[in-house]
Amino acid sequence: MKFKLLHKLFLANISIILMLVLGLLAFSYYSSKSVFNDFIHNMENKALSSVADTLSSYYETHQSWNEFTDKREVWYSTIISQLVKSSPITVINSQSEDEQKNTSAIPDKVLGTALKVLSERISLLDNNKNVILNGQISSNYYIYQPINLNGKVIAWLRLSTLEVENRVAAEHYFSSQLNIIYWAGLIGVLAAGLCSFYLSRGITLPIEKLNQGTKTLASRDFSFKINVNTNDELQDLAENFNFITQELSQYETRQKQWIMDISHELRTPLTILQGEFEAITDGVSDYDKNMITSLKEEVNHISRLVNDLHELSVTDTLEFNYQHENVDMHLLLTNYLQRYQSLFLASDIYVHAHFEAAKVIVPGDVYRLAQVIKNLLDNSVRYIKSPGRLWIETKQVDNYLQLEFHDSGPGVQEEVLAKLFDRLYRSDLSRNRKTGGSGIGLAICRNIITAHKGEIFADHSRKGGLCMTIKLPFSELRYY
Repeated sequence: MKFKLLHKLFLANISIILMLVLGLLAFSYYSSKSVFNDFIHNMENKALSSVADTLSSYYETHQSWNEFTDKREVWYSTIISQLVKSSPITVINSQSEDEQKNTSAIPDKVLGTALKVLSERISLLDNNKNVILNGQISSNYYIYQPINLNGKVIAWLRLSTLEVENRVAAEHYFSSQLNIIYWAGLIGVLAAGLCSFYLSRGITLPIEKLNQGTKTLASRDFSFKINVNTNDELQDLAENFNFITQELSQYETRQKQWIMDISHELRTPLTILQGEFEAITDGVSDYDKNMITSLKEEVNHISRLVNDLHELSVTDTLEFNYQHENVDMHLLLTNYLQRYQSLFLASDIYVHAHFEAAKVIVPGDVYRLAQVIKNLLDNSVRYIKSPGRLWIETKQVDNYLQLEFHDSGPGVQEEVLAKLFDRLYRSDLSRNRKTGGSGIGLAICRNIITAHKGEIFADHSRKGGLCMTIKLPFSELRYY
């Protein structure tokens, strides 16, 4: 049988609360019993002392106990009258019966019975503790009180002890206490059960919403939102769920756009190839060198696109494998600037390189970092308007090496800056398929730099064009 979490939490809470309530009631009962027993014991000792003083005065007047032994009722009346005078217990004799039911004081009939029983527990002994008048109630344990006269012990009072349950006054007291304890326990359990239910419900309700949300998410419905206002981990979990839902929705949108863009990129060269082949087959076009060159260009374009897509899929994770080694970034930049020197000259682009006089060691993959530099230099050759200029600067910012690629233009619009690193995005200046790339290069660069715990971003350049900035953490900075 499957139990809901609500039922489990409720049963667990109510079980704990019930054990605590029962423990508290038991402690209250037995502590009250102990306190009441001590109270009665002290009261009896004081009462016994008061009776001893009265009997001392009686003996001083009569010089014997004969009247007590001859008439036992005189003995009891003397003791009871003194016990009434010395009793600290409140006697209810002016309240109505309804009021007596709602009070913890002892009624007069209960007190009278208690004092009668107390008098029957008292025995009179001579100075050698021989019995003169034996009490009607005996026990295994006794309390003795000397009767003194002129500094001498003339007799003893002996009080038989009783368990607290056997005391008449205790019967009324504990009856009232038990009623209070029972009602307090019942009310406490009911209140605790109600609180436990709402507390358990407050925990399970957000979980039920999350459960419903996961089912909705599994059906690819990303519009479901969870509203939880508990100001605890459950609210954090709900907010994280909403964040994941939003990310998945955006991912699905990007994925659809991604498929559409890839289809568009592949459709154009395939359409050209298909048209060329049909023209050759139908005899419309001549199968010459120009035709072969055109077909080769389209095949190369598809090949570049497929290779770029493969590179993007490889680097499209923060955990893709790369070779860890120490890379001298200034040396790497210098080597690739020399390789691209002829391309820059052919495009009438003058390069200004300014590096700090230091050897900067960056931990990473030299092949992947070179791939980023090549992509940025390729973009510079493609997009800088001829004649133009490219400024490459490096600087140390905190514990990062910052590389800046400034160009003379043309730049891009403000709204284009945030889209440059999107997959298959190409600005208006790169729509020409012969000069423009696939629109994947910068996305690959971002993945590589992110995997190296750095960042790359685009901004307007103070030189008038575009500025591409790379920040990489370095492990060593060595000045020449």
